[in-house]
Amino acid sequence: MRKVMLFSLLGAGMLHAQASIEAQCLATGDDPAEGSATIYFQMAASTENNGALRAALAGVFTWVTSPRAINVTGLEFRSGEAVYRPGMAPSTPIRDGEGATAGGGGVTGAPLVVIDAILKNPAAVSVTMLTQDRPQGAFRCQLKKAELNYVAATMAGGYEMLLASVTRDANGAVESAMVQSQISQVRGAAGRGLAAVRGVYPWRTQIASADRVEIDLGSPTDADASVGGYPGGVMRGMNASQRTALTALLANPAAYEVRLASNGEVVERGRVRTMERSIRYLRSSDIQSFVEIDFTRGESGAPDSGVYYMISDLQTNAARAAAQGVRIAEAGGTPLLQIARSGLDSPPGRFGLNGVGFTPDNEYGLGVLDRILSYPDLTALEFQLPSGVARGLYGAAAGAPSMQSIVAATLEARGSFAPGSLITIRGSKLGRLAGSLVSWQGRDLPTSLNGVVVEIAGRRAPLFYVSPDQVNVQVPFETPTGRATVAVHNGSEATSLDVRIEAVAPTLFDIRPAAAGAGEVVDLYGTGFGQTSPALSTGRIVDGDVARRAGSVTATLAGRGADVIEVTAMPGLPGLYRARVRVPAGTGAGMQPVVLRTGDTVSNSVIVPVR
Repeated sequence: MRKVMLFSLLGAGMLHAQASIEAQCLATGDDPAEGSATIYFQMAASTENNGALRAALAGVFTWVTSPRAINVTGLEFRSGEAVYRPGMAPSTPIRDGEGATAGGGGVTGAPLVVIDAILKNPAAVSVTMLTQDRPQGAFRCQLKKAELNYVAATMAGGYEMLLASVTRDANGAVESAMVQSQISQVRGAAGRGLAAVRGVYPWRTQIASADRVEIDLGSPTDADASVGGYPGGVMRGMNASQRTALTALLANPAAYEVRLASNGEVVERGRVRTMERSIRYLRSSDIQSFVEIDFTRGESGAPDSGVYYMISDLQTNAARAAAQGVRIAEAGGTPLLQIARSGLDSPPGRFGLNGVGFTPDNEYGLGVLDRILSYPDLTALEFQLPSGVARGLYGAAAGAPSMQSIVAATLEARGSFAPGSLITIRGSKLGRLAGSLVSWQGRDLPTSLNGVVVEIAGRRAPLFYVSPDQVNVQVPFETPTGRATVAVHNGSEATSLDVRIEAVAPTLFDIRPAAAGAGEVVDLYGTGFGQTSPALSTGRIVDGDVARRAGSVTATLAGRGADVIEVTAMPGLPGLYRARVRVPAGTGAGMQPVVLRTGDTVSNSVIVPVR
């Protein structure tokens, strides 16, 4: 069963990694008319600084054994008067005595009360399964905290992971369980990869000790099947004899093997090994991403087999429609690995990404996993959008930031800034790693970079450089004049300062042009000249069409009035302007000061060489 079906994640924009609170629970129940049910619940959540839950991701999977055909239509988790109803995938009738349904989603608002109760005391939370015939509830169960066990078997033709979620009795024996089997890159008859024969699964998955089959998980069904590197999988509840076998398996995994049998013949087998598990929960106001890496280690200590799951959902409709893919990259943006989209979009608009399996012969893929595990602060997760890249690092948050000053990007200290200006924010712990737009491609500057987001008067500001002690941004053109709050979010916490916004606030970069004589033109570069005609868009790179400063600009060079031929927005960097100024007649040779004026506002003075 794909984990895409177990998790539905909310959220386009900046991501930051957080240590997540996790929980796995099982609930079992019997119903005289319906049979028996096992309900598996898994969640990850982030908290506010005061410990209150901020948001959560939840997944559910149910396994029902019934004497008749039924439709499971939903679940209710109840704690006192609070109720949480996870979204469920479209129901398939359970016709052959047993079958499964899955669901889940992002959780915010009132249902977080139930999630909080599950974290603190799952046994006090009841679960009711709703069916088409009995919408008020058929199975009624109590949750119990479960342990999660991972084992793997590597075979000649591929790789298989087993996940066992179990609860135990007072003697340590398994009393309830849900087992997932996920197969990657297994070769079928005539050497064909089974991933190529989607919908046809000619094997059965067996767990065996010596020559005895202890647990037969059966064959995948269409509902269990995956795509891409995963031809199929199985997720099942366990009966009494299987629970006994599972107790022994978890106590001594090395004594067991996984077998794939086709037409009664074992075609693949591999010894069971214990897996390790690493979780990354990346969250912003727009995206939640659940990243899980399950892996085994070789003699060197590096991963020698593994599975990478990454499942996300972009919250805004525009971002959902625009999302082109997701990749793992170096913090600076150099691509490492593209993650294929699963094609599962249920409910509509969700951006699901499937697991990627890495077998021992895939040295490059295993190297990428090792990089994430060993250097999370140097490795990024990137959502590729037409406007650029929304990027977040796998590492932990930066800690509490501190903002010391805000100056124009020219490094000129000013009392005010204009909409569209480039500004520089200085401080400490503003971000975790330095990042620029060296490898960035797109027409709009990103509003998040390496986990950093800046808001000015409540609007996200385009970024072009971030580091622990400096962030460079453009003031949005939509920013109203007057006092405005500049807030820097470093991925975990925020800091802010107030600034004043004026219609224009020109400042010049101290870039010496080539020497010019009287009547010749010098080019000056600056920011803060305000809007142009045609109008500029916040963060949008100017095309070949020239956008000229809408209002008048005058110049004084060496104390003399100088003609300003034009002030235009420069291609390449939003917020950068070029002013072309003619050297007035009678100007003496040497290094001469020049200032620009827009209305009553005067720029800083820079020096130009006059010959």
